[in-house]
Amino acid sequence: MTKNIDTDRFKFKDSHKWRSDHNVKYCVFYDSIDKVVTRTDEELEKIDPQWNTNNICFAALINNIKVYDNSHSNNANRVMYFIQRTHYTLPIKERLMWIKRCVRNKMLPEYILEQDLRGDRFVLDITRISPSLLYVYLSALRNIQEDLKFVKTALVLTGKYRMNFAAAFAVASRFAMGNSWHNIIGLGKKYGDTGNIAKLEVPLHLIIALKRYLNNASKYDRRELRNGHIGSNDTISKASAKLGAINCTAEQLLCTPVRKALRVSSDKKVLEYLREASIVPL
Repeated sequence: MTKNIDTDRFKFKDSHKWRSDHNVKYCVFYDSIDKVVTRTDEELEKIDPQWNTNNICFAALINNIKVYDNSHSNNANRVMYFIQRTHYTLPIKERLMWIKRCVRNKMLPEYILEQDLRGDRFVLDITRISPSLLYVYLSALRNIQEDLKFVKTALVLTGKYRMNFAAAFAVASRFAMGNSWHNIIGLGKKYGDTGNIAKLEVPLHLIIALKRYLNNASKYDRRELRNGHIGSNDTISKASAKLGAINCTAEQLLCTPVRKALRVSSDKKVLEYLREASIVPL
């Protein structure tokens, strides 16, 4: 049985005024302590970090890391991302909910919870991390700053409707993400969409890929950070490549067989559940 989605729950007040201004700010540096902690402005001056040279996206990140390595005795092992203030900001309660759900679903590392979740800066350990996973982490933080409607939509879907996190991420992307090229799975709102979230069609195969990737990121990307290319869409999509393209509506993601399909690792079992839900032919 499919649960109905109340579209009125996704009519957020003043959402038509929200803009997605790109104003990325981060720095890379070396920290001698094992614990991943944030640094004050005064501490950063002593560390002599390498600041980003591109405030639109993370395209220059790998190069910034290499620049730091070449000009310091120790290689960079940290990235600190700064959440910039905008006219419309995500309420603290929703920010905390988003961060905690990202941690629970491995879209952010657990040590993030030890940092100041209400503050404007977060530090990531880049000692042993692939370029795709670093991009996933940074994008989850960037969503707080730039993608208010996306975050709010995902929170309603995972909270009120208990939708699988990866599924909610895809639906919220299709419903509210203005810039698909900055999304970790390359999904965004299509031009001319009516705004009926219940009937939005989303790529189920990509949802399965995202869930598999988050559960075991190292399985799908073994590249060393400095030898890779920042981004994650191509890497994540390979996690379900053998399934082929499968689409469904947001409401179909709430039916029991599809929920089960998102919990299994075997492609064969996935297809069995999707046949039961009449999403793929018998």
